[in-house]
Amino acid sequence: MVINYAKKFGGLIRSLILTVLIVTAPIYLAVNILGNHNAQAETDKSGIETIIKIDATATVAKLSEVAKPTPKQTETPTAGTTSQTSTAYYAPTRVSTPTPAPGRYISIPAIGVSAHLINLGLTASGAVDAPTNLYDAGWYTGSVAPGNPGASFIDGHSPGVFGRLSALGAGSIITVGWDGQIYNYRVTSVQIVALDQVNMGMAVYGIVGGGNQGLNIMTCYGTYLPAKGTYSHRVIVYSVRV
Repeated sequence: MVINYAKKFGGLIRSLILTVLIVTAPIYLAVNILGNHNAQAETDKSGIETIIKIDATATVAKLSEVAKPTPKQTETPTAGTTSQTSTAYYAPTRVSTPTPAPGRYISIPAIGVSAHLINLGLTASGAVDAPTNLYDAGWYTGSVAPGNPGASFIDGHSPGVFGRLSALGAGSIITVGWDGQIYNYRVTSVQIVALDQVNMGMAVYGIVGGGNQGLNIMTCYGTYLPAKGTYSHRVIVYSVRV
């Protein structure tokens, strides 16, 4: 009898152990699978974040390269045209429109010019000087003062104060304030001339026209030439006092 009870008790224990294993095995397996999945997910997430950071850094680097100011070439303008094709090399940003200096200023409403007039002489090489900033215009002291017989000569930068000078057409009005007096000029012609073909004598003193008082204005135009530090063409405006 004792032996029979022992056999029955041992069989019961084995059945109980087997039942426990059958019940707990799927739970254990599920926990392990879930744990491994979460670990993989964290790894993947980390990998994605790294890729995003690398791409963002590369994008910033590319933008930095684009932001570098470099000269831009444009198509060569045709002489006699009045459309502006030059690209801003200095790319200045105007914060506000300068107020004309009391007594001496130039105003060209058709192209939005309203600027101080400063005195200019010659450079060490004998060329007519230019203003030291982009927004002033300069009267060449070797030409006549406004209100006197002959041609007054004014220059300025493009890009800058005269960036749209080529857009002027015949008949446009230019106003010069000079020591309390106001002089109005009507544009008679707008010329675009290649740099090596500019006749400075004509540009400064030429084509006065009727009334014997004129105003000539010149600025840069066209393609920037790094070797020469200037542009390929000049815009020259001739006008007569009205």
